[in-house]
Amino acid sequence: MGQLREGKELVEQQVARGELGNSVHSCQALGRTCLLLGHIEDAQQLARHASEAMAARPHMVPQTLWLLGDIASHPDCFNPERAETYYRNSMAAAEAQGQRPFVAHCHLGLGRLSSRMGKRQAVTEHLSIAATMYRDMDMRFWLGEAEALMRESS
Repeated sequence: MGQLREGKELVEQQVARGELGNSVHSCQALGRTCLLLGHIEDAQQLARHASEAMAARPHMVPQTLWLLGDIASHPDCFNPERAETYYRNSMAAAEAQGQRPFVAHCHLGLGRLSSRMGKRQAVTEHLSIAATMYRDMDMRFWLGEAEALMRESS
């Protein structure tokens, strides 16, 4: 936890100095870490910093929007409309930039979101697309995630 705190402090210092473009990778990585640890407010703050830097780093747009989608779909701050918008915008940016992994990640996120909302047809559609893409890219960890969610939703 000490390293996480130190990382957040370093990012805050970069942001305070106006070095948003240089901190976007750190913001995203730390934001994802905070989300996984259940520190939602910290994840939101770091994602906001990353969002502010997107204009300077357009190649980071899909990753930042995917993180925002995952935050908005978290049970502690569940906002399905916002999550869906983030995932779809991330997917569009990723497709335009040829970033297939983020397209697959967004389908996985939309599949999870659809599952929570009881939309069975959308669950099957998004998880099938995600699994196919992960298989094609040999992304075994993520393929396992998609397949596990498909089994849970059957």
